[in-house]
Amino acid sequence: MKRHTERCKKAPFNLEKTQTILDFESKTKCNADGTIETVSVPKLWRFDQEKIREALAKMVILDELPFSFVEREGFRMFCKIAIPDFIPPSRTSITRDCYALFIEKRRTLKNFFKNLSSRVCLTTDTWTSAQNLSYMCLTAHFIDDTWKLHKMIINFCPIAGHSGELIGRAVEKCLLEWGLKRILTVTVDNASSNDLAVKYLKQIVNLWDGSVLDAQFLHMRCAAHILNLVVKDGLKDVDNSVMKVRAAVKYVRSSPARLQKFRSCIEEENINKKSLVCLDIETRWNSTYCMLKSALVFIKAFKNMKTKCIPYTKELRKVGGPPDDEDWDKVTAFLPFLEIFYEATLSFSGSRHKLRYVEWIVRRSYDPSNSFPLCHRIKETLTSLFEFYASSQPPASQMKSSSIESSGHGDGGIRKLKGTNLRKDFVNEVELFDTSETTELDKYLRDKCVRETDDFDILSW
Repeated sequence: MKRHTERCKKAPFNLEKTQTILDFESKTKCNADGTIETVSVPKLWRFDQEKIREALAKMVILDELPFSFVEREGFRMFCKIAIPDFIPPSRTSITRDCYALFIEKRRTLKNFFKNLSSRVCLTTDTWTSAQNLSYMCLTAHFIDDTWKLHKMIINFCPIAGHSGELIGRAVEKCLLEWGLKRILTVTVDNASSNDLAVKYLKQIVNLWDGSVLDAQFLHMRCAAHILNLVVKDGLKDVDNSVMKVRAAVKYVRSSPARLQKFRSCIEEENINKKSLVCLDIETRWNSTYCMLKSALVFIKAFKNMKTKCIPYTKELRKVGGPPDDEDWDKVTAFLPFLEIFYEATLSFSGSRHKLRYVEWIVRRSYDPSNSFPLCHRIKETLTSLFEFYASSQPPASQMKSSSIESSGHGDGGIRKLKGTNLRKDFVNEVELFDTSETTELDKYLRDKCVRETDDFDILSW
């Protein structure tokens, strides 16, 4: 009987695991009229223990699950019902699988960087955790051969300190490990240690012979961080009021019972709002803006809490008491200014304009004695970058110059303007036949600005 059951093909544990099963996979389809629909495409599925373990490792990484998740009773019960033939790995095995997947992806990315034709821009930052441990994160930004923008974290590691030399050497070590030597820029915040770090990296990049214009433009200061410093300095004027609002929001979100009491106050004041207040992160002013904006909607509810909830008033005495009318008035008056900076921060990531717009902004922001030299410096920088890249390309055909022969007039060369369209003449004689540009950069900068929409993509323009 034992030998028979081992050979019997009808026994459940002797079924052929390589047998294919018909399955359906959801895919998006683009129709001729431009609409997109989801269709089910049939495919053959075959049980594969290794592929399922690889997919499980990806799930643990993407969903940030603990390695012990694979040993939990609920997961093993699910696997037993969904895929009886699958043998769930132990926490040690899934750890090895995740590390092997990391090694494979790193090898693939290294080969990609090796064949990458464009330069790489870096962003880095360091901070100290609650355990008093210093960490550094290094992110690479680059455009591939299909003009798609990518962002990859290439290093996240502990660092001995925040000194410029330590940061510079840590970045250099990471770049050597990845084989990255063609660096265009390094964007950092305005800490003085970062100045020393970038100064050290300039020397290294110049030795690698992969710099642009001797690394003159390697150091890029984070515009969002500069804006953050400006706003945080302005918040000092209403710091006490913001602190009271923060304490009030923290109180109502600290326990389910307090949150329920706050909900009852909202119902009493007939405030029809589905979302509730959100607590900010004190070091991120944009989250403070979101907190204040959400709290202003529930002013009446907070005043109700102040009147009817004695524990609420007692708890907030630690910070000077609950926010009063003067605090709410300060926050209400200051919020529109924060909104301007908040929207400016969001626009930093996607704003692209021509030189004429930049010059217009500069001239409106500075007096003439400072604006004209600054505009000239911007133009010189663009020109030097263009000439650097143009020198590494095969010479392009020179633009054919055009000229307009002026016809003689018997009345001293003065044209008769009566009955003519001046705007049309200007376009015909200046716009269409303007030969002042001498390079492709001049021609590009003289083009009209493209109106940006929500779906505008500079890389596909």
